[in-house]
Amino acid sequence: MLPAWTRHLAPGIEPADVDLTAAVSLPAAWARNWAADPDRLAVHDGDGWTTAGELDELTRRCAARYAAAGLVPGDRVVVSAAACVDLVVAHVAALRAGLVVIPVNAAYRQREVEQIARDANPAAAIIDDLTFGGWVADASNRDVFVRTPTDVARDTSAVGDASSLQLDASASADDAMLCYTSGTTGTPKGARLTHGNILASPEALRLAWRWTADDRLVLALPLFHMHGLGIGLHGSLLAGAGVLLLPRFDPDAVLDTARDLGGTMFFGVPTMYDRLVASPRCAELAELRLCVSGSAPLPPALFSALQEQAGLTVLERYGMTETLMNVSNPFDGERRAGTVGFPLPGVDLMLAPDGEILVRGPNVFPGYWERPEANEASFSDADDGGDPWFHSGDIGEFDADGY
Repeated sequence: MLPAWTRHLAPGIEPADVDLTAAVSLPAAWARNWAADPDRLAVHDGDGWTTAGELDELTRRCAARYAAAGLVPGDRVVVSAAACVDLVVAHVAALRAGLVVIPVNAAYRQREVEQIARDANPAAAIIDDLTFGGWVADASNRDVFVRTPTDVARDTSAVGDASSLQLDASASADDAMLCYTSGTTGTPKGARLTHGNILASPEALRLAWRWTADDRLVLALPLFHMHGLGIGLHGSLLAGAGVLLLPRFDPDAVLDTARDLGGTMFFGVPTMYDRLVASPRCAELAELRLCVSGSAPLPPALFSALQEQAGLTVLERYGMTETLMNVSNPFDGERRAGTVGFPLPGVDLMLAPDGEILVRGPNVFPGYWERPEANEASFSDADDGGDPWFHSGDIGEFDADGY
């Protein structure tokens, strides 16, 4: 019997051909894309387009600046700024250099920032505001390399020969990101995401959503959360698609950008779709080939309103910080309101007797940073001898058709 995730595969793709971590790491896959088509338009912000070749060169130089500051593979780096090309460069360069990125919400206050800093003990911070969260770049933080994204992305000062750096060398099992949970059930925990994890999930979505280099994603989500960063940005660069960055969500800005710059996709949260439905321009969404909703349940009434006003059937999916994406409604076939579809390629999913969602696969993190008790409680051994199951803490059920 074929696994449930095969329902997402396009005709002609055999399950045996699916290897979500064949590229080893996202930076290695990105570098191959950039070398193959350096003139391709890769990232757009308020300053215009950055090509694939320019992104390659900028991230190489930025990685050299990290090395010149004494940062080495495995060092942890806080990254927090508004969405822009310079932030993309700072983030991508850190991954290429083997650093572990800690994305942090720029709206966090001192207590929240200090909590993460104490727990993660970062070696550097790339932040918009050097007083971010009360973290002042003074003698109290003299051992931390602190710069703005523009400093590290655009500084032309000599930093040595970037060509001598060993980039894109991380193994799939190496840590790539340390992403902190919201802390709604206690002290925020750092979820260790490996290079294999952050590659496997966008690769599964590339297959499931027919994501190609012809796409351009309108991205108004913040780049400190895995929805915008780990799926929107990472997935676009993996597919060779263009990213149209917006600093914040505004219905007119989304629709103008899609119209003027050839947008084909939009990722949003339910509150964004609620505002789009309220816009007199809602019907323009029909020009996009795919609109995806996540991060919170999409009310069936809103799902229906988008169908009625824009002829748009939103694709809803479900994921979490520790696993990235787990399940998705199908690209081909019925996208059913009130459900999040089927397990994505490579993902195994089952329900515990109490309805808790258990998942395993190459997208599932290896555990929390320095939280042995939480790790012991979060995983259970599999009866079939395979990888352990991660206990999501979320409750679900299957309908009669397996959604």
